[in-house]
Amino acid sequence: MDRFAVEVVREPGFAVLRTDGYINNLGAERIEREYDTLVNEGYRRFIINFARSPILNSMGLAILLGIIEKNLDLGGELVFCCLTEVNAETMEIMDITQYVPLCTTEAEARARCETGSA
Repeated sequence: MDRFAVEVVREPGFAVLRTDGYINNLGAERIEREYDTLVNEGYRRFIINFARSPILNSMGLAILLGIIEKNLDLGGELVFCCLTEVNAETMEIMDITQYVPLCTTEAEARARCETGSA
């Protein structure tokens, strides 16, 4: 459970962060570091793809909420995709979806970012 990776794909106008592993505090902190690096590079639109991270605990979610808040302050756009049904329902129950749209696939999330309608 200690192994965690984030693949970063830089596209014109947006960046994709693909997580791989358990999103606890350590995993979410890694996502936040990558996010901060991308912000410093000038990115303002982001997709976080959770396809390879089926488990998200409360500490991980708390750090993700911090990323959402930073992104709102930045005036950026953030899309989550490929969440498990349980994680998507959790995001909806917590009303996170009013700030971050959830997409079923990365292709759907990319289309939102490419048109600027995230």
